[in-house]
Amino acid sequence: MKKRLISLLFLLFLLTSLLTGCGKSGSTLPPLGALAALPETRLGDTLQGYKRDDLLLTWGEPERTMQGNLGDVWRLDEEREVTILYDEYGKVFVVTVKKQ
Repeated sequence: MKKRLISLLFLLFLLTSLLTGCGKSGSTLPPLGALAALPETRLGDTLQGYKRDDLLLTWGEPERTMQGNLGDVWRLDEEREVTILYDEYGKVFVVTVKKQ
């Protein structure tokens, strides 16, 4: 019985840590200007897992928002813009960069 209780508590702890540890914290989100210095291939990895609310709080309002808040577009620098698409939970899913 004691072994069963310990196993149950361990599973509960594991489940709690998985649910609360999902995603990245907005406090670690780099400023938009710092992303301009990164290679385009690393932008997706850097932003993956952040929530839309974190981006809005840190970077401000985007240049454009897609219908239904499925994605946003920010100006990365004078030549490029970054388009960010979100999954059904509002987390960054796809990041693309294109020249204007």
